[in-house]
Amino acid sequence: MTGLAVGLLVIVLAGIGALGWSIAQRRFDIERWAAPGVLVGIALLAITLDAVWNGTRWWFVVAALVAAAAEALRVADRRIEARLVLLASAGLFALGFGLREPSPIAAVIGMAVFVVVLLELGRPLLVGVVEREPKALPATGGLFGASGLLLVMAFSSGSILGVLGAAAFIIAVLVAGYRWYVLDLPWMPVAGAVGQHAAIVLLVLSVIQP
Repeated sequence: MTGLAVGLLVIVLAGIGALGWSIAQRRFDIERWAAPGVLVGIALLAITLDAVWNGTRWWFVVAALVAAAAEALRVADRRIEARLVLLASAGLFALGFGLREPSPIAAVIGMAVFVVVLLELGRPLLVGVVEREPKALPATGGLFGASGLLLVMAFSSGSILGVLGAAAFIIAVLVAGYRWYVLDLPWMPVAGAVGQHAAIVLLVLSVIQP
C-alpha cells in the first residue's frame, strides 16, 4: 500500500468510529455527514491503492460512491429508496469481482453458503417485511439477493478479503433489516451502520490481493 493509502485508511477507520459513536449517542447532526462522508473517503482510498486488479478497483470506486448516495438517502429517512441504491452498489461490487477470473467451483461453494444464510436468517426477515411493510419487499428482497450475489462472486474471485467483506456486508444488511422487521435490539443501529462501512473497506482492500 502507498503511504497516501495508509493515511486515508487511518482516516476512514477513524471516521467509522466517529459514525458509530454518533449513532450510539444519537448525534444525528454528525451521523448525517459521517455516514456518506466515510464512504466517499473509502472511494478515495480505492483510487490510491496499488491495485493488482486495476479494472476491479474502478468498479469498486463507483460502487463506494453509490453506497454513499444510499447512506445520504438513509439519513434523509428515505429507507426504501436507500435500499434500492444500496442494491445497485452491491451489484457493482459483484461485477467488479467478476473481472477476477472467477472460479466456478468456488462460486458453487459461495452459493451453498448463501442458501444456508437465506434459509436460516433471510426467511425470517422476508416474512417480517411481508407482515409489517409489504411495499418494502421488492427493495428489501432485492438488496438481500444482491448481497447474496456479491457473496457468491467474492467466493469465486478467491480473495479472502473479498469474502470477508461480502460476508460482513450481508450480515450488516440482515442486522438493519431485522431491526425494522423482526427484532429491534439496542446494539443494532450501530452494528448495522458500522458493519456496512467496515465491509466496504474490506471489499475495496481486496483489490491489492493477487
